[in-house]
Amino acid sequence: MIKVGFAGDNIPKCRFPNYIGRPKHTRVMAGALEGDIFVGPKAEEHRGLLSIKYPMEHGMIWREFGTTFNREKAAEIFF
Repeated sequence: MIKVGFAGDNIPKCRFPNYIGRPKHTRVMAGALEGDIFVGPKAEEHRGLLSIKYPMEHGMIWREFGTTFNREKAAEIFF
């Protein structure tokens, strides 16, 4: 669950699920899903037609973490 708000507020202003969805199949028919990425409630609504990914886990964005880790590992190997 992602929570968004302003500093000083007691509770978050907005909350939405922590996943994104991309269409499983290319758009062929009229009336099919329009868009490349769906987030939060829209992804939940069309869950059966989308490939769901969870980009954050325990407060970390894993795709970005992997890039940093690979860079550090490469520096360790080369130097």
